[in-house]
Amino acid sequence: QPLLETVFTAWGKPKKFMESLLVSSGMVAPDGQTVVEALKLFFNADRDKGLHQLFKAWFDSREINELRILPGLVCEGNWQNDPIAPRKLLVELINELADGTWWSISSLLAAVKDANPDFQRPAGDYDSWFIREEKSGGYLTGFSSWERVEGALLYYLLTGPLHWLGLVNLARGSNDGRFTAFQLVPETRGMLRGDPPITGQKENKPLQVKNVRLVLVPVGAPRMLRYQVGRFCQLSSASLKESRYLLTIASLNRASEQGLHLQQLLQLLDKEQPGVAPVDLRRLAERWSRNGVEVRNEQISILRFRDQAGGAEFVKNAEGKFNFEVLNPFIVAIAPSQQEGIIRLLAELGILVETEADV
Repeated sequence: QPLLETVFTAWGKPKKFMESLLVSSGMVAPDGQTVVEALKLFFNADRDKGLHQLFKAWFDSREINELRILPGLVCEGNWQNDPIAPRKLLVELINELADGTWWSISSLLAAVKDANPDFQRPAGDYDSWFIREEKSGGYLTGFSSWERVEGALLYYLLTGPLHWLGLVNLARGSNDGRFTAFQLVPETRGMLRGDPPITGQKENKPLQVKNVRLVLVPVGAPRMLRYQVGRFCQLSSASLKESRYLLTIASLNRASEQGLHLQQLLQLLDKEQPGVAPVDLRRLAERWSRNGVEVRNEQISILRFRDQAGGAEFVKNAEGKFNFEVLNPFIVAIAPSQQEGIIRLLAELGILVETEADV
C-alpha cells in the first residue's frame, strides 16, 4: 500500500488500476511482493524519467484492462479484448491536436464513433461480449450501446490514465458534473510520441512534522521519502498541494510486521532532511520501542448506584454475563454496546435506570 500511495497521492484512483500499473512497471511482482532493485531504479530516476516509465508501462500493458474496470459495468464470460488498441487510437488522435486549446470531449467521442467505431471490436461484433450495466442489470449489446461501452471507455482513458499521468488538463461545467473538455499539457505531450516529458520539476521540497504524529508531505517531495513515510504512517488525506500521513498504532504495528522500527524512519529523516524530526517525535519513538501501547482510549458508560447494596447486587448477578469494571462500590464502567442488556438485567432485579436522556 505505501508504494501505491507513492505513485498516486490523490484519492479516487481505482485500486485495481494502480496495482496492475505497478505490476506492469516491474516494481511489484504478480504475487504482490515489491521488487527491490526496480524500486531503487525508480526512486533514483529524476521525476520526468519516473513519469515516463509509468506512462510506457501503462501504454504497453496487457495486465491493465480498463474495459473490465469501467465504473458501472460488469464484464462476464471468457471473451477476450485487446486493451492496447483503445489507448493507441486515443493517443494517436490527441497527438494531432494543438497545445493551448480546449477540446470538446463529446466532439472527440462523436468523431471516433463516426470514423472508427469498431476500434476494439473484431469484425464489428457487438453481440458476443457479455457486458452488463450494473445499475439496471441489463446487457449492453448491439451498436446502440456504443456510447455506454466504447464511448465510456474512451472517456475513462482520457479523464483517467491520461489525466493522472499528466498529459491532459480537464474542465467541467460544475463541480459534480462530467468533464466536458480537455487540453494537452505541453511539458508532457512528448510522451505521446515516445519522448520523455520536460517538466523540469524537482523533488526537493521538505517534509513537515506537525503535532508529533502528523507528517505533511508536499507535492515535489522526494518519492523515496514519501514511500518510507507511507511504510510507517497511515495516509489520511491528499490534495493537489500535499499528502497528510498519521502515525497510528495500526500503522506502527503494520510496520513492525514488516520488520521495521520507527527509529529507522528517524535515521532516514536525519540523513535526508536534518532537523525535520522534532524532539517530541524522537521521544515518541523511544517510548514506543520500549513500551508499545501504554494508553487505551475507550468509550464507556457509567452506572452510578445510590448505595453500595445496589452496586453489589448488580455485580453478583452480572458477573459472567457482561464485561464491566468496578471503579468503586458505587460506580461501575460498562461498554456502551452492552448497555441495553444491562438495563434489562437491572429491571429484572427491580432496579430502574435513569439515563441522561431521562434527565
